[in-house]
Amino acid sequence: MKVVVTSKGEVQCGSEKCSWAGGRSQLKYVSNGDRTPGVRAVCPWCHSARLIFVPENHQAIGRGSAVKCDVCVWAGRSTELREDGSCPLCKGRVREIHDTDTNVSLGKMKELQERVHRSMVNPWPPQQASRPSWPETWMAIAHVIAARSYDPRLKVGAIIVTSDNTQMLSGGYNGNFAGGPHEHESPEPGLSGFIHAETNALLKLDFNHPKEKHMYLTHSPCRMCAKLIVNAGIRRVVFAVAYRDPSGVDLLRDVGIEALHIDEAIKQARESPTSSSSPATRTSGASR
Repeated sequence: MKVVVTSKGEVQCGSEKCSWAGGRSQLKYVSNGDRTPGVRAVCPWCHSARLIFVPENHQAIGRGSAVKCDVCVWAGRSTELREDGSCPLCKGRVREIHDTDTNVSLGKMKELQERVHRSMVNPWPPQQASRPSWPETWMAIAHVIAARSYDPRLKVGAIIVTSDNTQMLSGGYNGNFAGGPHEHESPEPGLSGFIHAETNALLKLDFNHPKEKHMYLTHSPCRMCAKLIVNAGIRRVVFAVAYRDPSGVDLLRDVGIEALHIDEAIKQARESPTSSSSPATRTSGASR
């Protein structure tokens, strides 16, 4: 079945043997029979009544395309999606990606997904070859927290941890004020009216905590959030997806704060497993 995730005013045939997709005006209508008066809409090609009505402002994803969930760490092919085109793991929105995309390549996302999954389903005895690094672990948690956001366009998660990876100090996702409506003010980028994930995480942070603090983000920070990160004393920021405006990352680097992509953080952790950024031998759980 060609699964349609999004497409303005379109309908997708839900039959596994048919790949038709088109406008609602193209549907055919047949009688329900003598016992049930009225008519029903069917696919104009195969006459199947299994139809997927797609929300507006969405677009179609072809059969077999590489896709990635915007909420969790899942990545796979469009044939693995649910019937409504959502993520098979968390039911979140997915988007099409290209295997050659260095930021969200299917191969890298699959590797992260499988490493985290193996560590959860077979935690004992430890499997060193499949054990996720601390950057992978923290980023997976950030993606889970992002799933709590009600923003239909973009879900962002942020967590703050100690530099020795022994404590998670705070977490947050983009959303409204406490008790406010779970609806954005505008679908336009930058005009949702939601408080950013970084801000929500910083609001709950104990600024007097003596240990150095690192932040993990599903998306790199905007310039205003970057200023808050600087004033909060965060010394390292790791992100998975680059924000449309790179000025936030540039600001962090200009003031001496380490800001890097998750791939680079994972590489550093693997090359220096006993460093301060991934102290496998210094944490209480290192020998477990």
